[in-house]
Amino acid sequence: MTISGGAFTNVIGVPANTATVSLKPRFYLRKKFPVTITGNGVTLNLNGVSFLGGDANSDNQVDGTDYAWLRSLWGTTSTSTLTYDINGDTVIDSADFPDLNGDGIIDALDYNILKDGWYNAGDEE
Repeated sequence: MTISGGAFTNVIGVPANTATVSLKPRFYLRKKFPVTITGNGVTLNLNGVSFLGGDANSDNQVDGTDYAWLRSLWGTTSTSTLTYDINGDTVIDSADFPDLNGDGIIDALDYNILKDGWYNAGDEE
């Protein structure tokens, strides 16, 4: 994987005639991007692209469920013991910690990220 100057290149086995690739960074909404394919190389131009954050439960929308999870963990730090499984994978781990800005604590800064994406949905697969 190479990232430079806003371009993203990943050498993978991409099927012929593929026109778009869908990306979803953790806690953000999914976006589709047109691709340029040369052999098995795929290039995406991410200049000026802004992902909307706040999707704490990875359902590709920012809504009251994300807010409820953020509020229930308000003030929790990444070193705290979590008491429930947010993402439903039966394991309580860092994937259950919706620290939207990655600073190690769930607080108003995370709420501001969620607020910016409120009631938005990402692109379909």
